[in-house]
Amino acid sequence: MVFLGCLIMHDLKVIARGAGLVFLGFLISKPLAYLYRVVLARFLGPEELGIFSMGLAVVGIVTVFGAIGLYQGVLHFVVVYQSKGQPEKVRGTVLGSLKIQLITSLVAAAFMFFAAEVIAIDIFQQPGLVLVLKLLALTIPFQIIVSNFMILAQAFKKIEYKVLLRNLLENIAKLVLTFWLVFIGLGAVGASLALALAGAFALAVSFVLIQKRVFSIFASGEKTVYNLKELFGYSWPLFAVGFFMLIMGNIDTISLGILNTAYNTGIYNVATPTARILEIPSFALAALFLPVVTGLYANKKMDELGRTYKTVTRWLFSTTFPCTLFALLFAKEILSTMFGSVYSQGWPALAILALGFCIFYTLNAVRSMLQPLAKTKFVLYNTIAAAVLNIFLNIFLIPLFGIVGAALATALSYIFWSSLAFFEVYAAIKIHPFSKAFWKPTIASLLAAALFFTGKRIIPPIDSYQFPLKLILLVVAGAAFLAVYATILIGIKGLQQEDIEILKAIESKTGMKIAFVRNLIKRFI
Repeated sequence: MVFLGCLIMHDLKVIARGAGLVFLGFLISKPLAYLYRVVLARFLGPEELGIFSMGLAVVGIVTVFGAIGLYQGVLHFVVVYQSKGQPEKVRGTVLGSLKIQLITSLVAAAFMFFAAEVIAIDIFQQPGLVLVLKLLALTIPFQIIVSNFMILAQAFKKIEYKVLLRNLLENIAKLVLTFWLVFIGLGAVGASLALALAGAFALAVSFVLIQKRVFSIFASGEKTVYNLKELFGYSWPLFAVGFFMLIMGNIDTISLGILNTAYNTGIYNVATPTARILEIPSFALAALFLPVVTGLYANKKMDELGRTYKTVTRWLFSTTFPCTLFALLFAKEILSTMFGSVYSQGWPALAILALGFCIFYTLNAVRSMLQPLAKTKFVLYNTIAAAVLNIFLNIFLIPLFGIVGAALATALSYIFWSSLAFFEVYAAIKIHPFSKAFWKPTIASLLAAALFFTGKRIIPPIDSYQFPLKLILLVVAGAAFLAVYATILIGIKGLQQEDIEILKAIESKTGMKIAFVRNLIKRFI
């Protein structure tokens, strides 16, 4: 029993370390990705940014087909065969997936390369998109094989290599190459070439890391047993989930490109990544929430599960809602400061997307609950339903309202996606994620927003200043808004003893040491 307990504690520490590294990678990649979008917007302008965004959306969908959903299957079977002491099957899974994806990725790249003119001219009516698509086609094999290598790093518990390469080095290479090539005037073509070069760099580095530090791909004389039938059987449902999730993320750009103009597509594609910054709190809490509620549900501790469910959802709301209100108040200033004054016209789309993503990310715990409840099939059904709704709403709303229509379609689809999960979870366990305590962060957020709304009518607007002073003022305004919100929340006793108990449960289940957070909360209860 002692030995078993030690094994469990070791596994929990591995989980906690992995979750921490994944979150670190997210914190590294999110600002770099946003800075990348800033560089594109400022150097390309709305028209070329729109063309490049169309290319990225198309290559994203083609890449999913080229990958044929094998990533999670590789992760699953490598871990399973390792635990069973079957190295020959581990090797078969690794080599089999690489061989298959090498072929499928080359086929996908060839398809996109030779279909570029049809896609660009006949579908998007954008001749300038042809060369962009052909260059982006070169990135498909790089992206698929590098992703396979990163899954291997994860399977062999070498998450740090994934963080180092995918989150840091590849993003830096992409940013530097893009800045250089668009700065010298190559436009969207230069941005596409930069992605191809960054992909080649990532492939070379990831191969060396995997070969030398994780798994010897070219070791001779090793016994290999392939399990392709099992691999495909496990992977195809996950391929469907990945495909429809990609549709959710790209159909607005594709629809705008077909039904509207490249200029407006470019404007829209600075609003979307800005609104998605709201994802940060939910990403952090999701990794901690799932192992806790999985254990509680397995042991039928429904009262504790309900308290955890409600508390974590309140935390998500408490961190996401005030940021959303700030984005609504300063939508025009955020876009003009970060991307240039020409992009400020996208502020209505940013406001709508921020509201939609606020609801979506607040209900992140709801969607996560489907896993411990063994309702994973609903993840596929919900994703398909939301993607189909998104397609129809884009087709209907974009001709009527342009980028505002695309934002409405996206926001409503994401809200619908979360609503399905909410009713499914409630039907299964008769527990909802809301509590009376929600009124406190709501009041604190609204009071802070009212104060800053009044201030905006009195003091000179941020846009009246020049860059970089306006950037400094925007950052100061954001920090001040959050400080005012936090002060009001503490003043109305928005922090509770229950928060400390849930944090203790998270520490117990994951092995993470977050006593400093508990001690901080204690001071304000």
